This record gives sequence, C-alpha cells and structure tokens, in this order.
Amino acid sequence: MLNISPIKNAVIGSSIWATMFLSGCATLQLDERNPHINLKATSADTSVPRANYPSSLGCASAAVAENDPCRHPMFVGVAISGGGLRAANFGLGVIAQLRNFGLFDEVTALSSVSGGSLTAAAVSLKPLESKADFDVMSAQLRKDYLSSWVYRSANPINFVPTLTSGKNATRILADVFDAGIYKGAVYGDLGDRKPGRPSLYINSSHAHRFIGADTLTTRGLNSSEASLQGFTFTDAAFKEIGSDLKQLRVADAVAASAAYPGLFVPLALKNFNADSQLYHHPSPKFLHLYDAGSSDNLGVDALIRAYSEILVGTQDLSCLLILVDAHVSDRGDLSGSLADTRSSMIDYVISPSIYRAFDSLLEQRREGQLDVLGVPLASDQSYRFNPNVNIPLKNYAYSGAGKLMARGRHFAEDEVPALTVGRSINHANCAVWHIGLDRLLELTKKGSPRKRNAFLQQSSTDEYRDESHRDNQLIKLDRFVNSIQTNYKLAVNGPGRCEEIPIQNSLFEAARVLMTMDSDSGNKLVTWLNDNHREKLSQNISNLLAPKAVQDQGDVVKVPHYSVQEPTSSHPLASWINCSK
Repeated sequence: MLNISPIKNAVIGSSIWATMFLSGCATLQLDERNPHINLKATSADTSVPRANYPSSLGCASAAVAENDPCRHPMFVGVAISGGGLRAANFGLGVIAQLRNFGLFDEVTALSSVSGGSLTAAAVSLKPLESKADFDVMSAQLRKDYLSSWVYRSANPINFVPTLTSGKNATRILADVFDAGIYKGAVYGDLGDRKPGRPSLYINSSHAHRFIGADTLTTRGLNSSEASLQGFTFTDAAFKEIGSDLKQLRVADAVAASAAYPGLFVPLALKNFNADSQLYHHPSPKFLHLYDAGSSDNLGVDALIRAYSEILVGTQDLSCLLILVDAHVSDRGDLSGSLADTRSSMIDYVISPSIYRAFDSLLEQRREGQLDVLGVPLASDQSYRFNPNVNIPLKNYAYSGAGKLMARGRHFAEDEVPALTVGRSINHANCAVWHIGLDRLLELTKKGSPRKRNAFLQQSSTDEYRDESHRDNQLIKLDRFVNSIQTNYKLAVNGPGRCEEIPIQNSLFEAARVLMTMDSDSGNKLVTWLNDNHREKLSQNISNLLAPKAVQDQGDVVKVPHYSVQEPTSSHPLASWINCSK
C-alpha cells in the first residue's frame, strides 16, 4: 500500500496557498499552451531503435557454424514490477546479479512499470559496466524523491502554475526524477540495441479506453479483456500519433508510468494525427496516461507483445521471461484494532480506504497474471522457475499459405508475413523465472513446498524456523524487506526509523539470495540454457553457483540489525521495525 503520511503536509500547505491565491482571483484562466509532454514530429528521422519491438533475431551473417548460438535465437525478457523505490532497488539488485551470471548480455528487452521504471530507464541510459557505475546508481536510487516532490509541490512558485497551466503534480514528479537521475536525457540518447543494451519498454495505463490502432495499446492484445489497456513508449506508437519520441524526456515517460491514481494526474500525449485519415473512426486528440499498475503491475505484457512480434518472422525462437516482482506481504497490519482508522484531517476528505482498494485490485491482477504465466501462487507446488509455460497470445492466428486471421491486429495486404503453410501462431512457449520478494521463506528448509497457510494472517514464521542460523537469518530478512514502504523514499512501515543505506542493502541482499541460494531455480536455469544452445553460458552459471551450495550452510545471509516493536496505545495499528547500529 502506498504510504501517504508525508504527502499530507503537501496537501495542507497547498491548501493554504490555494486559499491565498483564490482570495485574490475571481476566475482562473487556464493557459492551454503545451499541456502535453510530447512534440510533433518535424522530420522522418525520429526512430529510436531501442524503443521498438524487434522484428527478428538471429545471425548477422550466414557464414557461421550450425551450433553457433546466433543460429538459435533466444528471446530473454526482464520485467521489473511496480513498488516505488523498493521495486527500483530490488530491480537494480537483480540486474547486477544477471550481469554477474553473464546473462544480461542475452537480454532482448527490459520492460518496467511504476517504480521499476526508474531503474529500467537508468540502466538503459548508463549500463552497469563497473562497480563504480553500480555505486553511482545506488546513490541515485536511495534519494528521498518523495520529500523533494512535496517541497516542489507546496512551493508557491510551482503551486500557482499548477492552477493556471499544464504544469501539474506528475510533471513536477518528472522534474524531480530528472534532476536526481536522468539529467535531461531524452529517448534519442539510448543509442542502438546490442549485447548489454536491450530494448526499453516503459509502460503506463490508458485513462480512457483507446479504440483504434494496436500500436497504442499493449494490453488487450494478449488477453480477451480489451478494457485493460496498457501503453508502451515505443517508436511505433509515437509514429502513429505523429510525434517525435527522440525528443521526449525519459523522466516524463517514467513519471507517466509512476503516476499513482488519486495522487497524480494522468500525463497527456497529443495525438497529432487525430484529424487525419489514419483511423477508420473518430480518434481522441489526447492519450491520458497514468500508473501502469492497474493494467499490468508486473510489466510482462509488453514482453509478450515483443515476443509475438518476433515470432511472426522467426520459427526457431526460445523464450525466457524473468519477472522481478517487488510485491510484499507485511504481516504486521493490525488495523482492525481501531474502530475508525482516520487519523488526520485529510483522511476526512479522502478516505484511506481508496488506497487499500486500489492495492487490492493490483494484487488480484498480479495473481491472475502469474497464474497464466505458470506461477500459481495458490498452489502448494508454486514454481519459482517453470521451464515450460504455454502462454496464450490471442492476438495472432495464421493458417494456410499466409492466410491471416487475427484478433485485434490487422495487416495491410502487403504486410502479411511469409509463414510456413499451416503454421499457427496463437501461443508462446516460454520458461518463466519468478524472482519475488515475498518468496524468501520458501528457501528455508521447511519452506518448500510452498505452504498454503502462509497466506493466512494467523500463520507464524515459526513454522519455517529450525536450528539453522541461515534459515533464521532468512526469516529476519523476509520480515525486513516485506516491511519496506511502497513509496518514492526508502522507509519501513510504522513509526520506526531505519537509514536508507541498510534498507537498500537489504533489497540487494534479497536479490542475491533469491538468485544464488535457490538451487531448484538455478538448476532449472542451467538446464534450460544448455537445452537451448547456450552451453558455455550454462556452464559459467553452473560454476558460479556451485560454491554457493556449500556457503549456504554458513552465515551468508546479511540482515540489518533491527528489533520488532509491538503496538502501543500511541501507535496501535501494527508492530513495526526499529533499526539499530
């Protein structure tokens, strides 16, 4: 759940300035100049190769050995979920481990939503090529962006323009991200795609259902439910609306992906082709984009779309989807101890239940997606690495000699791909690796198979405890990372205090533990890579993980020093964590 207590000060401060401002003005005149974030394309050279769906993968030259990996193309997609700076830092930790594995150079596409977009955009602009690069990015991702946004929003210099122009809270958030991470970078700075430089898909959601061209909707092509429409910042989408993606600030796309409903207004993209003959029916003049979580909080839809695009022209294409899932399960919530959970004046205007309701919908959407992706969380045998998942595409179906039958997708006659006669493309077969923050307890000796009663409030971590110091440390790490707020600052839930560095390090440690101590997933990854003509990479990862099995028996799980404080009369809602030196 999004923690909003620091935001209340901004609301109160803004209200004071609004009262002062409105007392001197009978009518506000809205300035319509440039309320949208995109620019009209003025030349044909607007392509951004790393922000598009690849059309093919494979060898650049036919003069290579039959067993060369490039003759056996592999689609590897990494999706970083939402979850504020918790997701951003967990995602950074996972990417660092993928680089240690040597697997990141094989990544075809990096997709992200909400908080995960901060990291996806950052590593796309400046890859992690050294420890110094990692340290710089770590420092950027532990800054308190929430307080910076509160200060800028409450500042009268910014507050008045939000009432009289296209400037709004979400655009201020973009400015904060730009100042702290991206330093004015635009999509044109991404460069070309190559090993270690995958395609970048930053995702958001449509505030209004968009009926028209499929390049402007991600969700709906992979599902029969067309109302759950996502938008991906791609080269093709911007060409369709007559806009220049090259000149768009990366920070604006990240802010659109992170614009949590109720707190941030949607960002507008102007459709410069709205009045053209491109569409067969009336088209909206603007696309309004907000937090991607409501349509796809895992960021996986864009990867499935990208895979299906390549699959059209490539018949030998293996697929690995790596889901970096920062969802947490804070077991300390005891809000039922109070008859009225409203604790401030703003709660009487905006009920706190709106945020919990939105979070509940996100959780349901997440579980449904994971079930389709072969990770049934409600099962006693929920895979963390499933090597064989049949994913329905529902957007392509071909039969006969290139004869086309499609749902939600239409090609012009000369665009129909040449396909093998009788071949059908209506599903994807992928390996799925789910790296989830809330799955640490499964790595304890008593934690596998997954326990159904772990979902119940009355379940205790004592069920996972044994004499092993390693397992006890895993239990402590699980409690800590699952108490980290969903926010644009690193903080734990409750009144306790923890510094940003130990919180960040705990997320890096969780990524390391989940990727190097999970022997079941590691073995399946090694086998899958070997079966898909990546023998050298498979052997390298196997050699890297082999010493871990021995180390796992010792004191190798690092957890910040903390104590758990039980509810008190002054803080009756939940137990909380206090860090100690």
